[in-house]
Amino acid sequence: MKPRYQFLLKINGTILCLLIFSLGFVRQANSQVEPFGAGYFADQYLFNPAFAGSSANLFEVSGGYREEMLSVSDSPSNFYFSGSMGINGKAGLGLHIYQDRAGLLKTTRVVGTFAWHMILGGTSKLSLGLSAGALNTKTDDVPIVGDQEESFHENRFDADFGAAFTNGRLTVQAALPGVACSFNDNWENVGPDFFSSVSYRFSFFHERKVKVSVEPKISYRSLDGYDDVFDAGLNIGLFNNRIDFLGMYHTTENITVGFELNIIKSLSLMAFYTTPAPALKSYTDGSLEIGTSFKLGKH
Repeated sequence: MKPRYQFLLKINGTILCLLIFSLGFVRQANSQVEPFGAGYFADQYLFNPAFAGSSANLFEVSGGYREEMLSVSDSPSNFYFSGSMGINGKAGLGLHIYQDRAGLLKTTRVVGTFAWHMILGGTSKLSLGLSAGALNTKTDDVPIVGDQEESFHENRFDADFGAAFTNGRLTVQAALPGVACSFNDNWENVGPDFFSSVSYRFSFFHERKVKVSVEPKISYRSLDGYDDVFDAGLNIGLFNNRIDFLGMYHTTENITVGFELNIIKSLSLMAFYTTPAPALKSYTDGSLEIGTSFKLGKH
């Protein structure tokens, strides 16, 4: 092949790679704006490492999968797996795995967590959690000319820090996800830079002793390069929380609705749907998340 045509193919291949990377980073940013619905109530460890092992002698695992753009073929998708265990009510261990795939770009994050739970008296408790691990970002190999290939690959350290106060009804929490990015300007966070929330649980009893709970929640998320996001909504638990319904409004002008159904005492299924933001309504029907959790021990 003539050098001139080889040069043109290389230029076109480079442009193709840039487009692929741009699509991937845009979808990764969308994952920042739309966190997993399970993190609001069903598995708060997803948002804050301080909740790892928050219940004494309870082992819990959960996982979820989400399609971000339902009406788009081969749409970006992501999944999570989390596991945590409480140790005598004073400490907790956890593992959190997250993966996001958009086109040829794939981001995988694996962190381990240690949390310390300090009893303040009665049911009041202050929890501090620290997660640390690795984040890997790479692309599938992209053929450019003949046997030549170009790809992107990066490994780096990542960490989260969180704190939470709970007393059985009131929950006040704050977290610094991806805090390691604060020490290197070239690192990009795959989640919010700061997360905080306040919630309060009200419990009611029916004549037949059926317990109903209502927990309003307000949260705040700071996103690098985006407007800050506020979330407001509630979780309604019926039949001693055998089934929970979630509804959250986001200042990105969309909403998240969903439920968690306890099939048996230890096993539950979850599903959440998030409507598209106004700017994306012409391109997508929103995102759908499904998940499950398993608990072993007292809860």
